[in-house]
Amino acid sequence: MQRIWSSRQFKEASSAEDEDVSKRKKVVPVETALAAFWSTAKSDWPACVAALQTVVTECTTYLDLWFRSKVRKTAVGKLKDQAAAEAKLFGDLIAANGLAYAAKMKALLKVIDDSVAFKNTGLAMGAAYDEADRIIRGMISSHDVLDQAALKQVMDAEIQRLRDIAADDSAPQIVRDVITENLAHIDEVHLQEGKPGARMAKVGETDRKYVVNHALVQAEGSTERLGSLMHEMTHVTTGETFDNAPLFLVFQKGKQVGPEGVLQIKTLAKARNKGLLDVVAAAEGDAKLTAPQKKMVKDKCEYANKPMLAQYLGTMKEKLGGVDSQEYKTLKSLSDDPEINPFTGTLIEYDSVINQVLMYLFDWQVKPPSPTWVLVEQLATEARQFRASAGG
Repeated sequence: MQRIWSSRQFKEASSAEDEDVSKRKKVVPVETALAAFWSTAKSDWPACVAALQTVVTECTTYLDLWFRSKVRKTAVGKLKDQAAAEAKLFGDLIAANGLAYAAKMKALLKVIDDSVAFKNTGLAMGAAYDEADRIIRGMISSHDVLDQAALKQVMDAEIQRLRDIAADDSAPQIVRDVITENLAHIDEVHLQEGKPGARMAKVGETDRKYVVNHALVQAEGSTERLGSLMHEMTHVTTGETFDNAPLFLVFQKGKQVGPEGVLQIKTLAKARNKGLLDVVAAAEGDAKLTAPQKKMVKDKCEYANKPMLAQYLGTMKEKLGGVDSQEYKTLKSLSDDPEINPFTGTLIEYDSVINQVLMYLFDWQVKPPSPTWVLVEQLATEARQFRASAGG
């Protein structure tokens, strides 16, 4: 589904009870202009702008007429707004194309952000979004185009955004606190563009302890980038706090040895499983959140509530000393425990996901009395306090 309607979608939206062909004669120029836009190559940005401006013109002409159908009038008005917005985005693409690498990248990211801003109207991103996405990916992946120094400027700006929020007295204290906590380890991080993830650096790869991959192109634009970066930086924080990398487990290294420690870990997993389920329930009934926002929160919480530990152990077994090592065996036993097996992801991803959702809510400007904000603020505070105690 495109942000600007297809010809079929417009016809459906503008269909009145009197669908005799003769009754639609006045709207035919609008339909013709819309069809012309969709037949225009989306890589030809000036032609797209011209075609969209024609749609706007024909819509304006129609709206100035005397007409019987309120349904058609409403649909044409919506189409006019859609076409005007998409024309602006294509114009922004044209303007961005003449800029130097870093400025161009930032301008294209803004096109994506502006496209995402329309999502809450119930329509998905349109062709301009797809074009910006395509160009950014090419700027990163093409050796003939890539400018590493300029790309670093763009990546540094992502970190600076976190610093600016942490320094903002008007930002919620918990948001400032978790950002400050994460940025305390930034000198240990080699930040690079790529599919989101955090890991221990390989020997000779970098002089930093950790590598964090941060994707500049993300479906929900700057909000998702902000949350994603916090997610991965929180993994670094838990790795440092609990000394439990490379798995980034959120309890003190070796705690799984002995019945008392195992019981504490299981109690932690169960509490966090409930916390994530409660967040999903709160978001679902929260009038402050849109449907797409509710889905983002739900998807992230469900991601952390999976039986994930076994997968991580399989990937990291050699780094843990192999399948015969005590560390591997005790963690495998924990992973296989039927009481917590369905949600062992909470022992790896919980802190990261709670901080990620916290940043989503902050960027969406969701505030009390939103039940989702109140709950996530509480859970983020409790998780931070647990980290501060180094897991007991």
